[in-house]
Amino acid sequence: MATWLEATIVADARSAAHGARLDEILSALGVEIVPVSLRQGEVVLARCGRRH
Repeated sequence: MATWLEATIVADARSAAHGARLDEILSALGVEIVPVSLRQGEVVLARCGRRH
């Protein structure tokens, strides 16, 4: 599961414009960045069939 930080690092590495565009898209979509605990991540992975 990609995080906002990881996505931003990749976008910025490609170009500063990509990083800025990602921020614009997330803002336009009303995406809220919230913390996820390790346990929450494990539940998501288990539901997606990635871990048992």
